[in-house]
Amino acid sequence: KARYNKLMKLQKQLLKTRMQARIGQIVEVIVEDVTYDEQYFECRSYMDAPDVDPKIYIKLNDETKDIIIGEYYKVRIESISGYDYICSLDI
Repeated sequence: KARYNKLMKLQKQLLKTRMQARIGQIVEVIVEDVTYDEQYFECRSYMDAPDVDPKIYIKLNDETKDIIIGEYYKVRIESISGYDYICSLDI
């Protein structure tokens, strides 16, 4: 159990470092849905597998209100939240 916990802690640190390296990058995403609380659009890039890789979220606001589910958009990765990315539209 202790060995498992040590490995999981290391894995989490490695993933966080890898994710932080993507902050500032621009990626193309497909908008798949709106979150249950209607605060974000839920997206993924071409290299992300559903239900496996981190999700990409775009905050719902005046700038993003015209986004259409099923369409592609370029976004800038602004931050990470847990295992997911928070992005803004790259206008």
